[in-house]
Amino acid sequence: ARIMNIQSPGSRQTSLLVILLSLPILSASLLAQPVPSKSPGSTHIFPAGGKIGSTIKVRVGAECTPPGTRFHLSDPRLNAPPLLTTRSLVRGETSPRRVPTEIPITYPKEWLSQITIPAEIDPGVVYWKISCAAGGTAWRPFVLGTLPEFLESESNSTRQTAQEVSTPVTINGQIYGERDVDYYRVSLNTDQLIVCEVLAGRIGSSLDPIVEFLDATGKKLPTSICHIGSDPVLALKAPESGDYYLRVANISYHGSASHVYRLNLTHQPMVQAAFPQGGEQGTSQPVQFLLFDGSPEGTLVK
Repeated sequence: ARIMNIQSPGSRQTSLLVILLSLPILSASLLAQPVPSKSPGSTHIFPAGGKIGSTIKVRVGAECTPPGTRFHLSDPRLNAPPLLTTRSLVRGETSPRRVPTEIPITYPKEWLSQITIPAEIDPGVVYWKISCAAGGTAWRPFVLGTLPEFLESESNSTRQTAQEVSTPVTINGQIYGERDVDYYRVSLNTDQLIVCEVLAGRIGSSLDPIVEFLDATGKKLPTSICHIGSDPVLALKAPESGDYYLRVANISYHGSASHVYRLNLTHQPMVQAAFPQGGEQGTSQPVQFLLFDGSPEGTLVK
């Protein structure tokens, strides 16, 4: 005998009602967002380096960190207070009001500290991290340099408010604000070479930099460019004596405290490549160096 499963009209209506009531629950599950992590995170340090033999005031960027978070340095020869206790009041360049439908941008907290770099240490990189009861973070780089250090101060977002710098120098800045742009002014003589090495990706910055040399009228100048990883290096030979501008921006408008950078401005050519790049132990051989010196194809020297 064949058994047929016949539902009454009332039972079919009940099943349909259950399905309709469950749809909002299913759609809410599909569209649900993950719960933000409560683990501590480090985002940046500003400035991201300092001159050997000096004490530098820094702002340590972090998320989900309480007062009393510990601050660690990888090299015991450097000295810093062990705890982060005081919040920074710096808020960067004023941003325009956001359209209510746009995704909001959140900024990390910044904690005040200082780092003392001994005079007997070699140039290079040391590392820092933070930790608290909720956990710790990975190590991040802090650069030890030899050039004079210059710190950006807002507002320098137009050519008229550009900050004057003397070279050689290391400029420390932040694209701190959704549409923040930084301008610096430098005086050059005719045919004088200036090389600008950008450090952003190599120091773990959120910045995807756009860096340009401009003339006194704001016109972009043709510039030789190479890259070290994602960081650009620019070389310019001044066409005439006068003031020139360096413009720094982010490729998108999402600037924040973590969009830090260092610019090394010097007047010496940079070695871009060497050939051959190695040799047999115990032998000698001539080596050619390609100098990045502002000329269209560089200069080969032995």
